[in-house]
Amino acid sequence: MIVSTKTTETKRVGRVGILGGLFLAAVFLVLSASPAAIAEPAHHPANFTVYFPFGTNQDPDISTNFRMSLIYGRVGAVRGLDLNAGVSLINRDFGGIQATGLYSQVGGDFKGVGLTGLVNNIHGDVTGVQISGLVNFDRGHMTGAQFAPLFNFVEGGLSGVQFTSVYNSNRGKGGFLQVAAMANANE
Repeated sequence: MIVSTKTTETKRVGRVGILGGLFLAAVFLVLSASPAAIAEPAHHPANFTVYFPFGTNQDPDISTNFRMSLIYGRVGAVRGLDLNAGVSLINRDFGGIQATGLYSQVGGDFKGVGLTGLVNNIHGDVTGVQISGLVNFDRGHMTGAQFAPLFNFVEGGLSGVQFTSVYNSNRGKGGFLQVAAMANANE
């Protein structure tokens, strides 16, 4: 019977070891898939593009300090200077000075000065100045100033000024000054 007790204890220890190993494997899998374990996108100090992905970088998620594109440029984030003759797409945040010929879109927050020939489209919050040849669209809160000849639109609230010849719209709380020849709306 003594042998039988040791065999039962050995089986119990074996089961505990297997269960412990499975638990550790599950913890490892969960931690390796967590956001903290995911690597940050690559950073390139400068990026030059003719028409994405034809340029110095083919990864749309990189961050950069200087970007210049001819027809269509796309990156993950910019902290610095962004020059685009045609269309600019930034997937995440922007901070600095941006000059774009036709259309610029920022998927995250915008901090700085944006000059666009036709349309600015910001999906996050804006802190700074936007000057557009036609229209400024801000999906988040705007702190600063917007200038456009046709239309300024802020969805998340305004802490600043809007100047246009046709229509200004602020669908969130706040506002300071809206100047338009046709209509101003502050909902």
